[in-house]
Amino acid sequence: MQEKDSANFIQVLRNLRFRRLWLGQIVSAIGDYFYFLAVPILINELTGSTAAIGLAMIFTMALPQLLFGIPAGVLVDRWDRRQVMVVADLARAALVLGGLLVRDAQTVWILYLVGFLVSVASRFFFPAHSAMIPLLVRENELAAANGLTQITFTVALLAGPALAGFMIGWLGAGVAFAVDSLSFLVSAAAVWSIGAVKSEHILPQAAHTASAMWTELVDGLRFLFSVPALRGITLSFAVIHLGLGAINVLWVPWLDRHYGVGPEGMGVVDSVQGVGMALGGLAVGWLTARFAKTRIGAVGVIVIGLMLGLMGVAPSFAYILGYSLILGLALSPAEAALVTIMQQVTPDGIRGRVFGSFGTFSQFAGMLSMAGAAGAAELMGIPPVYVVCGAIVALAGLAFGVLVKEPEPAQLTGVVVEPAI
Repeated sequence: MQEKDSANFIQVLRNLRFRRLWLGQIVSAIGDYFYFLAVPILINELTGSTAAIGLAMIFTMALPQLLFGIPAGVLVDRWDRRQVMVVADLARAALVLGGLLVRDAQTVWILYLVGFLVSVASRFFFPAHSAMIPLLVRENELAAANGLTQITFTVALLAGPALAGFMIGWLGAGVAFAVDSLSFLVSAAAVWSIGAVKSEHILPQAAHTASAMWTELVDGLRFLFSVPALRGITLSFAVIHLGLGAINVLWVPWLDRHYGVGPEGMGVVDSVQGVGMALGGLAVGWLTARFAKTRIGAVGVIVIGLMLGLMGVAPSFAYILGYSLILGLALSPAEAALVTIMQQVTPDGIRGRVFGSFGTFSQFAGMLSMAGAAGAAELMGIPPVYVVCGAIVALAGLAFGVLVKEPEPAQLTGVVVEPAI
């Protein structure tokens, strides 16, 4: 399906409320990259253990999603989404400062606890954010809005990791926690400045019992797996995260031990990927106007898998930088296209549950991969793990392209034709 009337980025950014949301998330994402870079570096320095890094990834990424992802989606569909985002930002701003208490290997457990609690708050923020975007923009602006959301992470990758790497190398990991806390405060102020957002969903007035919430949870899961496009995206992403989970654990030891790359170089890798994401993000509108979103997503995922596999056999650090650039080029259009499909086929009143459940299944697969990463690396070495994980991701993209069809116009039940302001 093609969208000849897709809006461009300039049109979407004329929307003041969306622009405020977008700018706030850029600042927050830059702060997040300080945190994401500091945690594995700090654990690697204090413990030298790949298993310890893997455990941190499980506590800070997978476990909170598994425990709270689906219930959080139910609550997001009941509550004011703007208020959910503001409270989550304020909570994360306070919690992340706990990382300043980590001094030696005996206090590394604090990073696990802080990461877990911050991620719990994020389980409420992200479904609310995904559910709010279709309420702020028109139907033909949705793909461009999601493209700009991907560019949020692109801008963060361009500025965050390189800046974080040099600042961490100069001032120590503690600076990362302070910067991330400040970025959450900026995000909270930006979200609050949007003002009230009118939602089409109806919040239950008396259905606050456990049985009522369970019914809503089941309804969300049933919808997720009853719509062919959603079912295909969910299952494909679960397989993709089986490949990506191990990479999240191994990339710091891989760059450190095989290429002698420190915090500065690790930041440069992420920034180079950000350049690719910027270029790919700028192409989102052009691509969605000419190609089916399912095709864009499938090709993008295949390319990502190929680049991950090639990283495992890269003869030098320069090749890692090149593969990261291409990976970024594929990432922005793929994610923007697939998220747009999910938003379009999901009614407003159930979006929180759908995105919460989707994230839970993806993270469960990622946790399985993280749990086995250290053992697989010890058994085979890190390079073969990269190759196997890249193959898994590429095959998932191929299967998605074959099995998932573009939704027909009649299936686009979630589209908001005019901004709900």
